[in-house]
Amino acid sequence: MNNCENKISSFQIMTLTSVMGASLFIGLGTYIIFNLARQDAWLVSFFSFFVVLIPYFFIIYIMNYQPEKIIFQKTKLLFGNIIGNIINLVLTLYILLIGVIVTWSASHFAITQYLIKTPPLVTAIIFILPAIYAVTKGIETICRTSQMFFYLIFISITVILYFLSPHIDFFRLKPYFISGGINMIENSLLLASYLFVPLITILSIPKNKVIEKKSFNYFLLGGIGFGTLSLFMLFVSAVSTVGIELISLYRYPEYYVLQKVEFLGFFTNVENILSLHIYLYNIMMLIMSIYFIFIYIKETFKLKKENNNKWYIIMIGIIIIILSQNIFENCSMSLIFMEHYFPYYVSIVLLFLLFIITVTIFFK
Repeated sequence: MNNCENKISSFQIMTLTSVMGASLFIGLGTYIIFNLARQDAWLVSFFSFFVVLIPYFFIIYIMNYQPEKIIFQKTKLLFGNIIGNIINLVLTLYILLIGVIVTWSASHFAITQYLIKTPPLVTAIIFILPAIYAVTKGIETICRTSQMFFYLIFISITVILYFLSPHIDFFRLKPYFISGGINMIENSLLLASYLFVPLITILSIPKNKVIEKKSFNYFLLGGIGFGTLSLFMLFVSAVSTVGIELISLYRYPEYYVLQKVEFLGFFTNVENILSLHIYLYNIMMLIMSIYFIFIYIKETFKLKKENNNKWYIIMIGIIIIILSQNIFENCSMSLIFMEHYFPYYVSIVLLFLLFIITVTIFFK
């Protein structure tokens, strides 16, 4: 790995968190939220921001403790080598799962929408190669990449909203609170569970590498806010443009809405171009997943030879590709897992670990 990982800016941390935040929604979370919350999906995305503040404070607290160290070093310092290594392994396995899920999601989306006759393995390799290359260049390059992705996504969303504006009818958002108060809370927790899990990967970055440490907390919060805002705009534009009865029928509602876009009155079917930004979410999450796993391996096994690092990174990529080909047999299984298992067996476990680490730091 390159020794170019000198310093990264707080703004780059914001772009990193904002891009990763939506990675579990494309082809997975959006479909589930639309079908559960109906036209209240936009309200659920609004309330979920306040729910995500809980793990946000945990992450901030952990990063402020021993800022020159990464999470894997902090856990061993707090709990000892045995328990610390167990916590590190659990965190890493869950991040590996996230990397596998986003690889499967991106590959399946590409196949169903563009490359019907292309084997899933080929599309998975296409996504994994740029991720591996970015990780070999170090965290500074990764953060610069996230900054570029952030600008591209921002421009893409702005263009999409502009051309969708003639079709938007906010009357379709009514009635409000149709799902009821209890369901609103449950759906907000579900959406928040997709939002905060990717943020754990930034714990592999020592806070000392970040310039403008005083504004770090605000930029991190801004990244979470922007990621939530992009989802909020997605839900609002989708429901107000097409209507919940129609949009909830589609496996990829975010892609279907783009079919309404017309450029200059006669350029149609531009959804394939406008949807390219969707992959940026998944690629960024995949990059950070590989980076997190690599840092775990490097710290656990005390790797010293920098020349061999790229081979470890390539092996991680190969493992993710193999697992992504076998994790789900079909789309229905992926939706069942993300709705009924992910919030309880992944998100709650990770939130509990963050809580335990935070409490231990407090009493230490």
